[in-house]
Amino acid sequence: MSREPRVERLARRLADTVRATGELGPGWERAFTAVQRHRYITPTYWVPLEGARGYERIVRSEQPDRWLDTIYTDTAIVTRIDRSRTDGDALHPSSSSSMPLVVARMLRHLDISDDDPVRVLEIGTGTGWNAALLCARLGSRAVVSVEIDPETTARARAALARDGRAPALLTGDGEKGAPDHAPFDRVISTCAVHEVPYPWVGQTAPGGTVVTPWGTAYSNSGLLKLTVRRDGTGHGRFVGTASFMWSLPQRPAPETFEREEGTHSTTGLLPELVRDYGHAQCAVGLMLPPGTSGRIAHGTGDASGEYTLWLFHPETGSWASVDHEPGATRHDVHQYGRYRLWDTAELAHRWWTDQGEPPRNRFGLTVMPHRQAVWLLDRHENEVPVPGEGAG
Repeated sequence: MSREPRVERLARRLADTVRATGELGPGWERAFTAVQRHRYITPTYWVPLEGARGYERIVRSEQPDRWLDTIYTDTAIVTRIDRSRTDGDALHPSSSSSMPLVVARMLRHLDISDDDPVRVLEIGTGTGWNAALLCARLGSRAVVSVEIDPETTARARAALARDGRAPALLTGDGEKGAPDHAPFDRVISTCAVHEVPYPWVGQTAPGGTVVTPWGTAYSNSGLLKLTVRRDGTGHGRFVGTASFMWSLPQRPAPETFEREEGTHSTTGLLPELVRDYGHAQCAVGLMLPPGTSGRIAHGTGDASGEYTLWLFHPETGSWASVDHEPGATRHDVHQYGRYRLWDTAELAHRWWTDQGEPPRNRFGLTVMPHRQAVWLLDRHENEVPVPGEGAG
């Protein structure tokens, strides 16, 4: 079988896979089949290992069939590694091609209609594949894309040109938007933020839409959809999940830990309940001090059942650890620093349960020129409370 018919078959299979999930919105199927993803992927890339932390490296010259086949699966593909960050053998992605399912979900939430021409600002050009999908649907003149890294911009521009597409590609800080090209009808970000940059709202026409991954250092997993109002504010809620690399200016600080003498207590709350990679984790992350991250370290032996939940606030050096042993009804807690992180997490979990354990899509966000507010339920006045500080 020649390569082109094979690519067409793979592209159709990928579009069918995404359509079956219900995420491929009206008008986007043609773009997904017309834009061949492999034309935007580097000769060497990395894919996440199944069931394990880390990545596998795939090189086209060494495994040409696997290189191509993997591209046309619902897989995130890392195309560039941040060589400036060193953390043992860990790889730190700096550019990628997102999972097609998530790409389709985000494009669907732009609410684009063929009867209503729109201009779109994309934050984070990356490989250029998402920009190509927008161009295939709207035409190149309707698309502006901003990328912070000049080498990534150049690579994307070349890939788009080979496909006959020429959106306006800018190199710069995407958090500032593209004021010389504004106003826009839609803004879509391919990087996660905790503070939605106001220029994204301010450069969008009233009635327009902003779609962006949003999260906290503790829970980077929400997809936020905002509608821009005539008063210049953006208002909306979480409409799904999307875990993306952080916008460079908002990238969380590395976890730090210095074992200083802290306070000791016990808790009856299972530590895993505040780190469940679901709705509780999202709610707890909203109420922890900004920049707080967390992870679970398992004990020795797969069947031991022992683990420790660690919480870190790098800016202040605050930390907390909660040890879990199978069968125990109370768990040891150690805390140190300006913030009593476990106490805050426990309060946040209690507040979440008192509210009826609302799922992520019951939370929303209002973005104003100088602040943003997270709210619960259907009234933006019902802001999520911020617990007070505690000294360690």
